[in-house]
Amino acid sequence: MVGNTVPINLVAPGQVWGDRVNALDLRFAKVLRFGRTRSNVGIDLYNMFNANTGTVFNGTYGQLTTTGLANTAPWLRPTSILNARFVRFNATIDF
Repeated sequence: MVGNTVPINLVAPGQVWGDRVNALDLRFAKVLRFGRTRSNVGIDLYNMFNANTGTVFNGTYGQLTTTGLANTAPWLRPTSILNARFVRFNATIDF
């Protein structure tokens, strides 16, 4: 017990889950040959459809204060979401 708070599990661990994470990552690449030199040029697309699914959630329901139950920590509010759409260009040259 820390201070005036007592942790109580309202739901058994592993019983409540967030939404399913659906993200589409694509890679397009082309191998180019110039004599003895070989190049690999490509583009990577992460989270193609820009999903914003929560990945980490607040597990605190509220805190007990001297005036009663104050819901200062919204339960199951996402604290982290899937990274936004991201594009990466890349090139590799082998000689």
